[in-house]
Amino acid sequence: MTPIDRSRFTQALRTVALVCNKVIKPDVIDAYFEALAAVPIEDIERAGRALARTTKFWPKPVEWLTEVQRTSVAPPVSLPPPVVLQEDGTQEVAFHCARCEDTGWRPDCGCVVGALDIKGHCPVHGGRYVKLHDTTYARARLACECRGTNPTWNANHQTRYVESK
Repeated sequence: MTPIDRSRFTQALRTVALVCNKVIKPDVIDAYFEALAAVPIEDIERAGRALARTTKFWPKPVEWLTEVQRTSVAPPVSLPPPVVLQEDGTQEVAFHCARCEDTGWRPDCGCVVGALDIKGHCPVHGGRYVKLHDTTYARARLACECRGTNPTWNANHQTRYVESK
């Protein structure tokens, strides 16, 4: 939101406050505006209408965010085609991240997902299981570093208001 959206934001808060029989002070409006500044005003208004219908108590900013995520409308996604036609007529799958193949998860051994066999075993690093002190542990799957910038991952997961780590 921008400072121009302040009056629309105040009206959305007052709609919910009216339903909750609450008088909101200007400092509360300031605090909520600051807490929800990253959310577009259209999403705030949509969430406010939903909260006015369903809430029993005055919602905290985190409850507004939860309602925004629940009522959000995903923007249309235009991604490049996943299959690339080669000159010889064969097709090759093109991923934004070859390491995780756009799944967002990569093997902890550092290999790419495509190098694993059908059961998820890594042929280079001895499979999916690690033996440590005579106990066998499953190898971990780590979150791939591409999550913050991978358009396929972001399109398939609701990460509009949550910072990727």
